[in-house]
Amino acid sequence: TIPVGLYTATDNKTPKFKQLRKTDHSPIRYKRVAEADGSEVQWEDIVKGYEFEKDRYVVFTDEELDSAHQDGNKLVDVVQFVDETEIDPMYYKSAYYLAPEKTGIKAYKILEEALKEKGRVAIAKVSIREKQQLATLRAKDGVIVMETMFWPDELREAEFEELEAEVEIRPEEVAMAASLIDNLTRPFEAEDY
Repeated sequence: TIPVGLYTATDNKTPKFKQLRKTDHSPIRYKRVAEADGSEVQWEDIVKGYEFEKDRYVVFTDEELDSAHQDGNKLVDVVQFVDETEIDPMYYKSAYYLAPEKTGIKAYKILEEALKEKGRVAIAKVSIREKQQLATLRAKDGVIVMETMFWPDELREAEFEELEAEVEIRPEEVAMAASLIDNLTRPFEAEDY
């Protein structure tokens, strides 16, 4: 058991625009309204529901949702270790830094060093914002990075009719493409972009 804090490892730099009224640049606000009658609904009158069939819902209280996770929001549960190369990058979703609390520094450093030495990542389950997620833990630059992952059933199959078409590919065309790839190959430096 290693007590850690969870910190986002990325910062979205996409500009966020506000919608404004054209005449005086007054910000536009959105109201929460009920579809049934169009009346505005206050936050305290909103509940969470899961639509199990068209227009039919199962409603959950905050207590029911919390009990489903119990200590899950505070626990990163490691279930196995794998070579990082075994994981298709399509599974990765979001990156977080795990920083040790004072009482866990030694255990944290031992795990970080062992992950680095063995070249492995931990597969873990973690609850973030009331949702259990699959994640990996890996050593990077002296810190443990946790990357949340998509569950296998969340990845769509690549089914495209066009890919089933028969096309003739000559070896010279593949060689030309391979030559272009070789000419443009160099080590990845993120700062270049």
